[in-house]
Amino acid sequence: ATGGLLVLLAAMTLSVYKPWGMTAYGRRRAARTYSPSHPGGEAAPRREPIFKADKPGWRHFVGIHVAHAVVIVLLSVAVLHITIMHHH
Repeated sequence: ATGGLLVLLAAMTLSVYKPWGMTAYGRRRAARTYSPSHPGGEAAPRREPIFKADKPGWRHFVGIHVAHAVVIVLLSVAVLHITIMHHH
């Protein structure tokens, strides 16, 4: 149970503190233009990223935290049920 709780807290921490958008490596890779030799000497068209990460609004931010709080409460109730109330 402790290991599961630690994994949940690690996932919650990463979801809160992860920077939004692409990393520096992803930005460099997306900015790179591909220019294979085409007939006529034209460069290949620039490829747009498939996923564009927009900053979520406050509703999304609050919703994530509420969901995490619900999961933590449910896990706490389950742990208490298993440990304290096991003798019923």
